[in-house]
Amino acid sequence: MDPNSNGDSVVYTTIRGCVLFFCKSFHRIERLELSPPVFIRATVLPEQSDFLYSVSEWELESRNGGTFIRYSMEMEPDFWVPPVIGPWAIKMRLERDARPALDRLESAAQENTTVSTALK
Repeated sequence: MDPNSNGDSVVYTTIRGCVLFFCKSFHRIERLELSPPVFIRATVLPEQSDFLYSVSEWELESRNGGTFIRYSMEMEPDFWVPPVIGPWAIKMRLERDARPALDRLESAAQENTTVSTALK
């Protein structure tokens, strides 16, 4: 997305998930804080998202010819999550969807491009 009125980098994500027969799409707009090439923080803009709160952080470290990535995420959805299986299903979906982003980051690191280019 274009930068917001403060000039901050902003990203839009759509997540589609199903738990048994319950399927839904969720939208998230996040402000990015970048300290290339080693740190990314994405903070949700709740007034424009389906999340009351969400912060994710990526810390990148060159290690043994590759890139070690430490990722953390804390979120509070603004939608109903089925008890017991819902949190597990969300975690599995997030882990599965993270793989392509990780691959793009590693490719960018190998090509010596910037992290912001890899996220596009």
